[in-house]
Amino acid sequence: MNLRRVGMSAVVAMTVASVIAAAEGEGSAEAPLRVRQSLATYLDTFKLGPEASGSLDAEAGWSEAKQNLCLRLLMRLLSAPSVPAAEWRAHAGPFADALRSPELFRDRLVRVDGRAVFVAPVKLPPDQAELHDRRSFDLVRIVASDGVVVDVVTDAAPKSWKRWAAIEERAAAVGVAASGLAAEGAVGPSPTSPDSSQAAWPAEPRRLLVVATRVAWFPDTPLGRLGMDYGLFDTVVDGAKLVAADADAFYAMLAAVGRATRADIEKVTMPIEDPIPLIDPRARWMESHRGDPVRLSGVARRAMRIAVDDPARRAQIGSDHYWELYVFMPTPTIQIGTTIQNSFPVVCCVRSLPSDMPYGDSMSEWVEVDGFAMKQYAYTLPGDDKLPRDGNGKGGDGKAGDAKPGTAAKERRETPLFIARQAVWKPAPSSKEVTSTLGWVFMGLAATLAIAMMVAGWSMSRKSGRRNREALPDRVEIK
Repeated sequence: MNLRRVGMSAVVAMTVASVIAAAEGEGSAEAPLRVRQSLATYLDTFKLGPEASGSLDAEAGWSEAKQNLCLRLLMRLLSAPSVPAAEWRAHAGPFADALRSPELFRDRLVRVDGRAVFVAPVKLPPDQAELHDRRSFDLVRIVASDGVVVDVVTDAAPKSWKRWAAIEERAAAVGVAASGLAAEGAVGPSPTSPDSSQAAWPAEPRRLLVVATRVAWFPDTPLGRLGMDYGLFDTVVDGAKLVAADADAFYAMLAAVGRATRADIEKVTMPIEDPIPLIDPRARWMESHRGDPVRLSGVARRAMRIAVDDPARRAQIGSDHYWELYVFMPTPTIQIGTTIQNSFPVVCCVRSLPSDMPYGDSMSEWVEVDGFAMKQYAYTLPGDDKLPRDGNGKGGDGKAGDAKPGTAAKERRETPLFIARQAVWKPAPSSKEVTSTLGWVFMGLAATLAIAMMVAGWSMSRKSGRRNREALPDRVEIK
């Protein structure tokens, strides 16, 4: 499928710095919560306050003791409670301000925006690996727009980035300034590649060392330009329901599509020309199209309002709810299991619906959705399939299932899940419009044909409606 790659409008083509500020500090659906626990108080609890960080700059050179201190900082940031952690990130300041006024950043995170130019895994010695229950961490070099060099100690850089090679990726990080605020330069690790044929760690000295839970990646794609961190896709689980590992990417996409107008998104989407690769799990379409913009058209059979209970998530997306749609896309005649059909459901989670559009769990409305691909979503049908099960709980295909011995397993299907700003409703024309357009002669002919085909049409609609309802997955929710 060829997707049109065109530039977004000026509203969409914002800088990474403004994207992060909007994502973390603006657009809240409610008044910001007061910080319940300051960053300094939290770190002091584990003896990781300014005095501890100051020891990194006390003498030149890098050591296992300094590395252990950075790892302790990293682990505590990773395990921080979600609400205060979100507040700390929202109040992060540019690292340039921290270099000018370090005393103001003892209780504040710093934000680094720029280009990631190198990433390398740093292997831990056995004692540190055992102490921190990890074998390594990633070190990322970021060059800011003014040329300042910042190294970031992080849990894991995006998987798609090459290790031990020069890269050029738009990136950002929010974390603790561990070294460099109190000196003209910063200490930090300079890893050595185990393979002499690989590129060496850059020789240019670092100005600042930051410890951050992650390094965000904003590729030059329509979704990346909306501020979507593609590194969050690393934890998405395909072939399953929405699980906890999907949550960060899910809400980040809902926030990203809210930063553009419908017209902005329409400019970068194209209709699906061939739906078969999209809906056939064997084609593995999602693996090469995750984050891509797609235009979907079909009949919405269900539209449900989903409340967002987590205050941090409400602040992130700027809303207290979203909508889930099950859209049946027209397809060539296909066989799914034992059923012959000419449509297939895809799942669309959208920020809003037209105010006058019908909704509920039993509907039939034509819609158009401009969205971005997120994951391959798996679900089971409400009914049981026809596979007999033996006494070991295995089906006729020999695969283990979760049904009790002697019972039939629910049929499992997969479909792509998309995130969109809103759905466009295409209501059927009213009787007044039909009359004014086609005239009374057509109405008379239509009535005659309707009487002749009444019984057959009624029977077919009953069968079609029953098949569509049976093909609907359970409600989409993050477990």
